[in-house]
Amino acid sequence: MGEIIKIDNGYRFCVYTHRVNNGENKVLDIPMVVLKREDGSVAKYTGYEAFFGPYKYKRRNDVPTQGQMGYVCQALNYIFFQSPNRTRVRRLFDVTADMIFEFFEYYTKTPISASGERFRGKQSVEKCVSHVSNFFANLAEKGLCSMTVKDLLIRSFRKGKRSAREYEVFIPVWKAKPVSCMRKELIRDLPEEAVQKILRLAIRHDPMLYFLITVQITAGLRPGEALNLRRPDSPVSANQSIMISMYGSRINQIKIDLNTEFALRSDNTPVGRIKKERTVITYAGFMEEFYTAYMFHLKLIEGREYERNYGPLFLNKRGMAMTYDLYRKRLNKLVKTYLVPELMESDTPELQALGMKLLTNQLAPHIFRHYFTVRLVLSGRTKTEIAGYRGDADEKSAEAYLKNKGALVAKAYEGHALAIEALKKEGMLHVTVE
Repeated sequence: MGEIIKIDNGYRFCVYTHRVNNGENKVLDIPMVVLKREDGSVAKYTGYEAFFGPYKYKRRNDVPTQGQMGYVCQALNYIFFQSPNRTRVRRLFDVTADMIFEFFEYYTKTPISASGERFRGKQSVEKCVSHVSNFFANLAEKGLCSMTVKDLLIRSFRKGKRSAREYEVFIPVWKAKPVSCMRKELIRDLPEEAVQKILRLAIRHDPMLYFLITVQITAGLRPGEALNLRRPDSPVSANQSIMISMYGSRINQIKIDLNTEFALRSDNTPVGRIKKERTVITYAGFMEEFYTAYMFHLKLIEGREYERNYGPLFLNKRGMAMTYDLYRKRLNKLVKTYLVPELMESDTPELQALGMKLLTNQLAPHIFRHYFTVRLVLSGRTKTEIAGYRGDADEKSAEAYLKNKGALVAKAYEGHALAIEALKKEGMLHVTVE
């Protein structure tokens, strides 16, 4: 890997997919980092794929994904062939942390649209920084570059998922706010009528999202936490993900198990993070909404193919657990395609203004947890109760909401219950509490 690379032949680092048969009539695609000539032929198989994965962590997969390798190839191509600020780099060993950080600046601030108005989002930047930093840290650990691990990663600790003990994590040194975040206005508040519209549109056009959104606005789960929910027949745990106790025909309690973050896909792709392990007790005033949407969802997925060894509750088209990235994309497709036109045609100035904002800004799924908290405030819950239902470690967030209670009260929330009734009357929800 220390050999000199001749850069005058139009070479580029690329992801090359090698297809092999595993002997059981199953084809495997193995991605590799290769050096290609200008004519597209492979000049060298680099072997760099051996250094992918988190630093000092057991890799989730034996084979890195093409997306992870793509970030690193972009970094290598910039450092070796594109950077305008220095003499060309000819050896991997000569790459420095400053060169890598220069690439991060380039990646963050370079437009991705011909008009020059669209930039990479926060998640894309964070993934790029993480994968590239860990890649070079793994090289540094083997003495294959001039940097040290400390130049790229900060050693930290966090609590383990299965116990209270702490374990090491390594966080990228380089941090910056993406241009996309600087330019876009954060949409934090959703009017009640807009939430009603989203629920109706979800049932009509993407019903897999209906209960997912409802979980957030009735139980206050973060998007990643909601995606960790499992079917009643999921074999990954003896405890059911959603536990409903009935007293006759009345719902007595709904509990949600978020105590362990399980693998829910055969490819080990994480679906989302449980930020705080806990058991969620659903607020009594929202239980019927939760139950009705849950029964609707169970009927929706009945008979669908899914990975039975994992039993995910929310599925993609292949029957695998839905990931956070897919949730965000499908939500914003629903918003852009169906919600925005309705908002723009509304007679309400507030909804028209929201429609204008959504033309150029995305809706983050986390907004539904914020909406849940607003509902708790308007229902008269105390600071301690709000923090408890939210699953917060302290009461600071609850205090912030209660300070703005006067402004929140001006926005009535009762319309949500009316929306559920309207959905039932329209025949969209065929489930009743028995």
